[in-house]
Amino acid sequence: MWMSQDTLLSVCSRDKSVWIYEIPETLFNHSSNPNADAGTCDVVSILTHHTGDVKTLTSLPDDPDDVLISASYDGTINVYVADEAGDYALSTTIKQEEEEEGGERQGGDPATIWSLAVTPHGTRLYAGTGDATVLVYEIDGVSFNLLHTILVGPVLMDGEMPSPVYSVALPPSRASHSCLLVAHGAGIYLYREVSSVMGGGWKVDACAESAHEGDVMSVKYVEDGRGILSVGEEGKLRVWAYTIG
Repeated sequence: MWMSQDTLLSVCSRDKSVWIYEIPETLFNHSSNPNADAGTCDVVSILTHHTGDVKTLTSLPDDPDDVLISASYDGTINVYVADEAGDYALSTTIKQEEEEEGGERQGGDPATIWSLAVTPHGTRLYAGTGDATVLVYEIDGVSFNLLHTILVGPVLMDGEMPSPVYSVALPPSRASHSCLLVAHGAGIYLYREVSSVMGGGWKVDACAESAHEGDVMSVKYVEDGRGILSVGEEGKLRVWAYTIG
Protein backbone atom coordinates (compact mmCIF):
# COMPACT_ATOMS: atom_id res chain seq x y z
CA MET A 1 0.00 0.00 0.00
CA TRP A 2 1.35 3.41 -0.97
CA MET A 3 1.40 5.90 1.86
CA SER A 4 1.59 9.69 1.77
CA GLN A 5 3.61 11.45 -0.97
CA ASP A 6 4.39 8.06 -2.58
CA THR A 7 7.63 7.80 -0.62
CA LEU A 8 6.62 5.04 1.79
CA LEU A 9 5.41 1.61 0.72
CA SER A 10 3.88 -0.81 3.23
CA VAL A 11 3.66 -4.51 2.35
CA CYS A 12 1.78 -7.27 4.17
CA SER A 13 3.19 -10.77 4.16
CA ARG A 14 2.32 -14.40 4.75
CA ASP A 15 5.22 -14.56 7.20
CA LYS A 16 2.98 -12.70 9.74
CA SER A 17 4.79 -9.39 9.30
CA VAL A 18 4.36 -5.93 7.78
CA TRP A 19 7.32 -4.33 6.00
CA ILE A 20 7.56 -0.57 5.43
CA TYR A 21 9.99 0.67 2.77
CA GLU A 22 11.18 4.15 1.89
CA ILE A 23 11.26 4.51 -1.90
CA PRO A 24 13.94 6.86 -3.32
CA GLU A 25 12.83 9.49 -5.82
CA THR A 26 15.50 8.24 -8.21
CA LEU A 27 13.49 5.06 -8.64
CA PHE A 28 10.58 7.01 -10.15
CA ASN A 29 12.91 8.92 -12.50
CA HIS A 30 14.72 5.77 -13.59
CA SER A 31 12.59 5.29 -16.74
CA SER A 32 13.75 8.62 -18.18
CA ASN A 33 17.39 7.63 -17.69
CA PRO A 34 17.64 3.82 -17.52
CA ASN A 35 21.44 3.96 -17.29
CA ALA A 36 21.36 5.91 -14.02
CA ASP A 37 21.55 4.24 -10.62
CA ALA A 38 17.96 3.86 -9.41
CA GLY A 39 19.02 3.53 -5.78
CA THR A 40 17.76 1.07 -3.21
CA CYS A 41 14.65 0.84 -1.07
CA ASP A 42 15.45 1.21 2.62
CA VAL A 43 13.49 -0.74 5.24
CA VAL A 44 11.89 1.72 7.67
CA SER A 45 10.12 -0.80 9.93
CA ILE A 46 9.31 -4.49 10.26
CA LEU A 47 6.18 -5.09 12.35
CA THR A 48 5.82 -8.60 13.72
CA HIS A 49 2.88 -8.47 16.14
CA HIS A 50 0.43 -10.74 14.30
CA THR A 51 0.37 -14.52 14.84
CA GLY A 52 -1.06 -15.32 11.39
CA ASP A 53 -0.77 -14.22 7.76
CA VAL A 54 -1.30 -10.47 7.34
CA LYS A 55 -4.11 -10.13 4.80
CA THR A 56 -4.52 -6.40 4.19
CA LEU A 57 -3.44 -2.88 5.15
CA THR A 58 -5.01 0.56 5.27
CA SER A 59 -4.36 3.94 6.88
CA LEU A 60 -6.27 6.96 8.19
CA PRO A 61 -6.88 9.59 5.47
CA ASP A 62 -5.68 12.51 7.61
CA ASP A 63 -2.61 10.67 8.91
CA PRO A 64 -1.50 8.26 6.14
CA ASP A 65 2.12 8.27 7.31
CA ASP A 66 1.37 8.29 11.03
CA VAL A 67 -1.32 5.62 11.49
CA LEU A 68 -1.15 2.20 9.81
CA ILE A 69 -3.83 -0.48 10.25
CA SER A 70 -3.28 -4.18 9.51
CA ALA A 71 -5.60 -7.20 9.55
CA SER A 72 -4.70 -10.85 9.85
CA TYR A 73 -5.62 -14.50 9.61
CA ASP A 74 -5.35 -14.50 13.41
CA GLY A 75 -8.60 -12.51 13.56
CA THR A 76 -7.12 -9.30 14.96
CA ILE A 77 -6.67 -5.76 13.67
CA ASN A 78 -3.50 -3.93 14.73
CA VAL A 79 -3.17 -0.15 14.79
CA TYR A 80 0.37 1.25 14.56
CA VAL A 81 1.38 4.86 15.23
CA ALA A 82 4.62 6.49 14.06
CA ASP A 83 6.64 8.69 16.41
CA GLU A 84 8.51 11.85 15.43
CA ALA A 85 11.45 9.78 14.21
CA GLY A 86 9.19 7.78 11.89
CA ASP A 87 9.38 4.56 13.92
CA TYR A 88 6.14 2.58 14.17
CA ALA A 89 4.90 1.11 17.45
CA LEU A 90 1.81 -0.99 18.18
CA SER A 91 -0.86 1.26 19.69
CA THR A 92 -4.00 -0.89 19.73
CA THR A 93 -5.01 -4.47 18.99
CA ILE A 94 -8.70 -4.89 18.10
CA LYS A 95 -10.03 -8.33 18.96
CA GLN A 96 -13.40 -9.59 17.80
CA GLU A 97 -16.01 -9.55 20.50
CA GLU A 98 -17.36 -12.94 21.52
CA GLU A 99 -20.71 -13.97 20.11
CA GLU A 100 -23.46 -15.26 22.36
CA GLU A 101 -23.62 -18.97 23.24
CA GLY A 102 -20.07 -19.13 24.55
CA GLY A 103 -18.41 -17.23 21.71
CA GLU A 104 -19.02 -19.84 19.01
CA ARG A 105 -18.78 -18.56 15.45
CA GLN A 106 -20.01 -19.94 12.16
CA GLY A 107 -16.56 -19.84 10.58
CA GLY A 108 -14.34 -20.53 13.57
CA ASP A 109 -13.12 -18.47 16.49
CA PRO A 110 -11.90 -15.92 15.71
CA ALA A 111 -12.70 -15.30 12.04
CA THR A 112 -9.99 -14.15 9.64
CA ILE A 113 -10.09 -10.43 8.82
CA TRP A 114 -9.75 -10.36 5.03
CA SER A 115 -10.45 -6.75 4.14
CA LEU A 116 -10.44 -3.21 5.54
CA ALA A 117 -11.84 0.14 4.45
CA VAL A 118 -11.82 3.55 6.15
CA THR A 119 -14.33 6.31 5.37
CA PRO A 120 -12.88 9.31 3.48
CA HIS A 121 -13.19 11.46 6.61
CA GLY A 122 -11.58 8.83 8.83
CA THR A 123 -14.54 8.36 11.17
CA ARG A 124 -15.28 4.66 10.60
CA LEU A 125 -13.46 1.43 9.88
CA TYR A 126 -15.12 -1.50 8.05
CA ALA A 127 -13.64 -4.99 8.38
CA GLY A 128 -14.73 -7.95 6.23
CA THR A 129 -14.41 -11.31 8.00
CA GLY A 130 -14.21 -14.99 7.19
CA ASP A 131 -17.61 -15.69 8.75
CA ALA A 132 -19.61 -13.57 6.28
CA THR A 133 -19.82 -10.45 8.40
CA VAL A 134 -18.65 -6.85 8.16
CA LEU A 135 -17.63 -5.27 11.45
CA VAL A 136 -18.27 -1.53 11.67
CA TYR A 137 -16.06 0.44 14.08
CA GLU A 138 -16.28 4.07 15.13
CA ILE A 139 -12.85 5.73 15.12
CA ASP A 140 -11.95 8.14 17.91
CA GLY A 141 -8.28 9.05 17.62
CA VAL A 142 -6.61 5.65 17.77
CA SER A 143 -9.53 4.05 19.64
CA PHE A 144 -11.98 1.82 17.78
CA ASN A 145 -15.46 1.03 19.14
CA LEU A 146 -17.69 -1.63 17.55
CA LEU A 147 -20.95 -0.08 16.33
CA HIS A 148 -22.56 -2.73 14.12
CA THR A 149 -22.09 -6.22 12.77
CA ILE A 150 -23.52 -6.66 9.26
CA LEU A 151 -24.41 -10.23 8.28
CA VAL A 152 -23.80 -10.43 4.53
CA GLY A 153 -25.63 -12.59 1.99
CA PRO A 154 -28.49 -15.07 2.26
CA VAL A 155 -29.29 -16.98 5.45
CA LEU A 156 -27.30 -20.21 5.62
CA MET A 157 -28.87 -23.63 5.90
CA ASP A 158 -27.73 -26.03 8.63
CA GLY A 159 -24.25 -27.34 7.84
CA GLU A 160 -23.45 -24.64 5.26
CA MET A 161 -20.14 -22.84 5.66
CA PRO A 162 -20.13 -19.05 5.24
CA SER A 163 -18.18 -17.43 2.42
CA PRO A 164 -15.56 -14.87 3.45
CA VAL A 165 -15.96 -11.17 2.78
CA TYR A 166 -12.80 -10.82 0.70
CA SER A 167 -13.25 -7.13 -0.09
CA VAL A 168 -15.08 -4.05 1.21
CA ALA A 169 -15.03 -0.61 -0.42
CA LEU A 170 -16.44 2.85 0.15
CA PRO A 171 -17.35 5.50 -2.42
CA PRO A 172 -15.05 8.50 -2.83
CA SER A 173 -15.87 11.60 -0.79
CA ARG A 174 -17.33 13.38 -3.82
CA ALA A 175 -19.87 10.61 -4.50
CA SER A 176 -23.52 11.47 -3.91
CA HIS A 177 -24.26 8.34 -1.87
CA SER A 178 -22.72 6.37 0.99
CA CYS A 179 -23.29 2.73 0.05
CA LEU A 180 -20.89 0.16 1.47
CA LEU A 181 -19.70 -2.19 -1.29
CA VAL A 182 -19.11 -5.80 -0.23
CA ALA A 183 -17.70 -8.85 -2.06
CA HIS A 184 -19.16 -12.05 -0.62
CA GLY A 185 -19.02 -15.45 -2.29
CA ALA A 186 -19.79 -15.00 -5.99
CA GLY A 187 -21.87 -11.90 -5.29
CA ILE A 188 -21.58 -8.14 -4.94
CA TYR A 189 -23.75 -6.38 -2.36
CA LEU A 190 -24.35 -2.69 -1.70
CA TYR A 191 -25.48 -1.84 1.81
CA ARG A 192 -26.97 1.47 2.90
CA GLU A 193 -27.21 2.59 6.51
CA VAL A 194 -30.76 3.35 7.67
CA SER A 195 -31.70 5.27 10.80
CA SER A 196 -35.24 3.87 10.98
CA VAL A 197 -33.94 0.71 12.65
CA MET A 198 -33.60 1.02 16.42
CA GLY A 199 -29.96 1.76 17.16
CA GLY A 200 -29.24 2.07 13.43
CA GLY A 201 -28.95 -0.68 10.88
CA TRP A 202 -28.14 -1.66 7.32
CA LYS A 203 -30.19 -2.78 4.34
CA VAL A 204 -29.26 -4.18 0.94
CA ASP A 205 -29.63 -1.36 -1.60
CA ALA A 206 -28.64 -3.48 -4.62
CA CYS A 207 -26.96 -6.82 -5.28
CA ALA A 208 -25.70 -9.16 -7.98
CA GLU A 209 -25.65 -12.59 -6.33
CA SER A 210 -23.92 -14.28 -9.28
CA ALA A 211 -21.52 -11.53 -10.30
CA HIS A 212 -18.71 -14.00 -11.07
CA GLU A 213 -18.26 -17.72 -11.71
CA GLY A 214 -16.21 -18.02 -8.51
CA ASP A 215 -15.64 -15.95 -5.39
CA VAL A 216 -15.35 -12.19 -5.87
CA MET A 217 -11.86 -11.33 -4.65
CA SER A 218 -11.91 -7.53 -4.94
CA VAL A 219 -14.38 -4.69 -5.47
CA LYS A 220 -13.83 -0.96 -5.95
CA TYR A 221 -15.82 2.13 -6.87
CA VAL A 222 -14.84 4.18 -9.91
CA GLU A 223 -13.97 7.82 -9.31
CA ASP A 224 -17.48 9.31 -9.31
CA GLY A 225 -18.91 6.49 -7.20
CA ARG A 226 -21.51 5.49 -9.80
CA GLY A 227 -19.61 2.58 -11.29
CA ILE A 228 -18.12 -0.56 -9.77
CA LEU A 229 -15.13 -2.74 -10.66
CA SER A 230 -14.96 -6.36 -9.55
CA VAL A 231 -12.42 -9.15 -9.95
CA GLY A 232 -13.34 -12.83 -9.59
CA GLU A 233 -11.17 -15.83 -8.78
CA GLU A 234 -11.80 -17.07 -12.32
CA GLY A 235 -9.62 -14.17 -13.49
CA LYS A 236 -12.22 -11.83 -14.99
CA LEU A 237 -12.49 -8.09 -14.40
CA ARG A 238 -16.02 -6.75 -14.71
CA VAL A 239 -17.37 -3.20 -14.81
CA TRP A 240 -20.82 -2.48 -13.37
CA ALA A 241 -23.07 0.56 -13.70
CA TYR A 242 -24.83 1.59 -10.50
CA THR A 243 -27.91 3.82 -10.49
CA ILE A 244 -28.53 5.56 -7.19
CA GLY A 245 -31.99 4.70 -5.87
